[in-house]
Amino acid sequence: KNDIQFEYTLTEAGNLLVELYDMLGQKIDVVVKDHDNPGVYFVKIDRDLTSGIYFYKAKLNNGAWATGKLIRQ
Repeated sequence: KNDIQFEYTLTEAGNLLVELYDMLGQKIDVVVKDHDNPGVYFVKIDRDLTSGIYFYKAKLNNGAWATGKLIRQ
């Protein structure tokens, strides 16, 4: 099984929301919804996803957000 994995780093504590989207922009899943302290975290998306390109959107409670691309082969 070829899981999608990625890591993220928080520089401050907060409520984090990370959502996974397909290439059409449809939300597939919420992969992180948690209060985390500063540090480095690893996420493993344990879903049966087809090969392709996926995108994630991460938002911290202070309004900071980031996006990225994940490739499932």
